[in-house]
Amino acid sequence: MHHLSKWMRAVRVPTLSASVIPVALGGILGYGASSFNLFRIILAAISVTFFQITANLINDVDDFKNKVDTKESLGSSRVIVDGLLTPKQMTFAAKIFFLTAVAIGIYLTAVSGLVILALGALGAASAYFYTRKPFQFKYKGYGVPIIFLMFGPLPVLGSYYLSTGTMALNPVLLSIPVGLLTTAILHANDLRDIDYDAKAGIKSFAMVLGRRWARRFYLALIAASFICILIFVLTGLVTYWSLLVLLALPPAVMLIKPSGSPNMIKAIDHKTAAVQMLFGLLLLISIAL
Repeated sequence: MHHLSKWMRAVRVPTLSASVIPVALGGILGYGASSFNLFRIILAAISVTFFQITANLINDVDDFKNKVDTKESLGSSRVIVDGLLTPKQMTFAAKIFFLTAVAIGIYLTAVSGLVILALGALGAASAYFYTRKPFQFKYKGYGVPIIFLMFGPLPVLGSYYLSTGTMALNPVLLSIPVGLLTTAILHANDLRDIDYDAKAGIKSFAMVLGRRWARRFYLALIAASFICILIFVLTGLVTYWSLLVLLALPPAVMLIKPSGSPNMIKAIDHKTAAVQMLFGLLLLISIAL
């Protein structure tokens, strides 16, 4: 496999919209403020994306070491299991991405204040300790709330604050549907890997719920994202333009169909990520309009 494509697989490129969309959303909501600065928003998007890549790489290393990822399992990027990259290479790359993200965070704190430090530190800790000791959020069933915060309220509010220098309720509310769909990506992953996680002796949120309720929870996350937008339109929080997100409904319905085909189950996280990206882009366009 080509060297670059190995690394693209390792960082899980199809899921990285999970970082870019919430930062862009906060930026668009803050657009027009006298302190709006596009350069800072771009830096924030890079920093959040690099934290996500850090989490992805560390997650693969820890899942391999803890026997969560095996030759038989479907999860992760499989670059370690398939012998394409070593845990040492992945850990080294994770450190570079993490330190770069932290350096950008320090610069943004210097120009925008301690609120950015607080939000950034929460995001950094969540990314690093997602599978790392002592917290190991993923292995103890806390993955869902951590991912929701990391890819919902934290980046939207951080980006909005970078744009305006103030806090507000609207960005928090609008971060909810985006955060729910990103949480659905993680939960789809855990739902698919339920048997392998059980063998490895870890406890994902999907395992806590059990397969039947985990499936229902997945459907609820996707449905709730669309319901949120309908409520926001009806209450006047957003304009009717935001009904554009309903264009993402057909691919979302395909996810909800109880298809048990191995190929569908194997790619469920990537398919969920594609819906999240489409939904997020449509929401960004509607708010820009």
